[in-house]
Amino acid sequence: ANNGKVALEVLRNDRSFKVILMDIQMPEMDGYETTRQIRNMPQPYYKEIPIIALSASTLSGEHDRAVSIGMNDYMVKPFDPNTLYERIVRQLSG
Repeated sequence: ANNGKVALEVLRNDRSFKVILMDIQMPEMDGYETTRQIRNMPQPYYKEIPIIALSASTLSGEHDRAVSIGMNDYMVKPFDPNTLYERIVRQLSG
């Protein structure tokens, strides 16, 4: 999805996704607000689907903020594709 609003619409209509890669800096609605809205949807799917934050920010506290909002993991861009793969597998195995 190109932005958070589109992501929400896609998820409302399709619950086949197994993991969400959430960019923090998106137009229209950022990744934090998008995650809040996903986690507030009533069906268990939206509370359980793993969300991995992707951000260029190295500011201290960003990881904690992401987790407190409901994201399961946080990766700083640029990232190693193998590391991303490992984190996806870990989230899906957990």
